[in-house]
Amino acid sequence: MASMITTVRTGPDTFEVTIRENNTETRHGVVLTDTLHKELAVKNVTKEECVRGAIRFLLTREGKEDIFRRFDVATIETFFPDFRQKLPGHLEASRP
Repeated sequence: MASMITTVRTGPDTFEVTIRENNTETRHGVVLTDTLHKELAVKNVTKEECVRGAIRFLLTREGKEDIFRRFDVATIETFFPDFRQKLPGHLEASRP
């Protein structure tokens, strides 16, 4: 079953992300700075779309329960060095 990802902006750089899958959900506090957004974004991708793309990327690597409850998108590369290379493939699926 595909995951349903919703994002709610809670501040200029902060988002509350809910991942629903198999009748369960997890919530995550995610930070994405303007600087990193500009580095990652392709073709007018919003911050919300970029956050959803980052979550989609993480879901290809681990279960929703294994994703940190609070994290900065900048830390993803620490654990997954191919993040920047693979993110564009997850952005299109993040468009509402």
